[in-house]
Amino acid sequence: MFIAFFELMKFVMYMMKVFGSVVMILMVLTADIVFAAESDDKLLKILNEELKREQNGLKNEKYPPYFISYRIAESKQVFCLGSMGTLIQSDTIHQRILQTNVRIGNYQHDNTRDVQELGVPVGESIQFLTLEDIEEPIKMAIWQSTDQAYTSALDNYQSLLLNKKFEEQDTIPDFIKQDSLNYYEDAVNIESFNFEEWNKKVKKYSELLNQDPNILSGTAQLRFIMDRRYYFSSEGVSIVHNSVKCYLSVNGTINGIDNVPVQLSIQHYAPVPDSLPNEEVIIKQVKDLVSKLNELRNAPYAEPYEGPAILSANASGVFFHEIFGHRIEGQRMRSDHDGQTFKNKIGYSVLPKEFTVISDPTASYFDDLMLSGNYLYDDQGVKSQRVTVVENGILKEFLMSRTPLSQSSRSNGHGRCELGNSPVARQSNLIIQSNEQYSMEKLRKMLIKECKRQKKPYGYYFAEVTGGFTNTSRYNPNAFEVIPVEVYRIYADGSPDELVRGVNLIGTPLAMFAEIEAAGDSYEVFNGFCGAESGSIPVSAVAPALFVKQIETQREPTYKLKPALLSRPDLKQ
Repeated sequence: MFIAFFELMKFVMYMMKVFGSVVMILMVLTADIVFAAESDDKLLKILNEELKREQNGLKNEKYPPYFISYRIAESKQVFCLGSMGTLIQSDTIHQRILQTNVRIGNYQHDNTRDVQELGVPVGESIQFLTLEDIEEPIKMAIWQSTDQAYTSALDNYQSLLLNKKFEEQDTIPDFIKQDSLNYYEDAVNIESFNFEEWNKKVKKYSELLNQDPNILSGTAQLRFIMDRRYYFSSEGVSIVHNSVKCYLSVNGTINGIDNVPVQLSIQHYAPVPDSLPNEEVIIKQVKDLVSKLNELRNAPYAEPYEGPAILSANASGVFFHEIFGHRIEGQRMRSDHDGQTFKNKIGYSVLPKEFTVISDPTASYFDDLMLSGNYLYDDQGVKSQRVTVVENGILKEFLMSRTPLSQSSRSNGHGRCELGNSPVARQSNLIIQSNEQYSMEKLRKMLIKECKRQKKPYGYYFAEVTGGFTNTSRYNPNAFEVIPVEVYRIYADGSPDELVRGVNLIGTPLAMFAEIEAAGDSYEVFNGFCGAESGSIPVSAVAPALFVKQIETQREPTYKLKPALLSRPDLKQ
């Protein structure tokens, strides 16, 4: 599932209510930078010592582990939240989380065999670590985590032995061995932060929404995240690197004339806060957002439709992420629960010959577009790699973790997860390119011509989307849904475009691939979060606009608000 940042935050806030835990929301600015040398990294030294002790202690067991790894995420997050011109939250969160992975058996057959559900932790354990580099409590946590992970792995391994799972003829290993590797990046710490400046900004942005009497809620959120990742394994791999990302979101909800609420948002990603658009730009965008919300509250509801459509570059990125991206995640090809759309399609045509698809976690930019799905090393200690997935319509390679396939016996650095889940093959920066490009004017002419051929009074233009989701399971229909928030009817008779509400784009992937007719000549990026089996991770999708000969829509689910008995207390009578 691909969602914009404000949608992720709504989910986070819900989880906060469920678990009573404090989580983060948005980002911020100016930091004093402090560097620490590898020799001074006490946490790295403690990991090394405890790994050796655990290995020596477990090697005499009947079923000793052949592999142990430790992943530590030290996260510092700064968060500012404004609502309707007031400050709701302004805080920092600092935590360390350890995840231990233990494997019993060997690379060919181990305790993870026959685990059909992707992302399910098998032989893994999670512990919170002290924020202080104090040896005894950290070693205690590592010891407890290793013991729990070993016990979990042993239970599953013995069950596999009893069921004779390893007697099956299977030449595909369960895990790919990694060569020893050492990489160390200096620490970047946020020593100071200008809360006052960003507190004022989120209040100002949200206050602009409060000025319209029909607005039900308006928030501005800023989140700045500095993650320091440790990966340490019994294979002789030691990796320490940083990830710094920040997100700005302004979200408004207006009451429609039929009492059905409508939402729109502004989303910005930047690697550092100083790279965000300036205040003047954001203020203009917020004012435009309010105008668009008022247009939408009066827009008619659309009926279910099938016919031609244009997807903006923004919508096209989410479209490809959902209908294509999840089906090239290699680990799915080993799951009997998955539909395995492209399992035996390497070397075959899967897209129109004009299209090339690349997944590139090494890239921070595409031209001048900033990408949030970049990283140095994946969550299995493999260096990120640019992968040409499709070239001229031909499927070349899957996105691979350290779980091999018959078609691929190596990882290409796409083993990813949110901490608390097992890494599986996931998307990063998905880049869709076409060697035949057309202007938007030309795409509109193609759309109108196709509408007349199909005897349709209008086609659709999907201008903005907020996310989408898909199902790849073989036990359910392999369908997808993209959730637009700004959709227009383009009339074949030349009448003015008409803004409509309540449209969801739906379909099945193979049928949709066959309907892609042409691509635009400019690119846009959708930065968001993908929620799938191994948790929520930052991703990007870069694509041109698309002309599609046949799409299908359905009405979105809605709920009506009961009108308030009294007027808003801040409005003059």
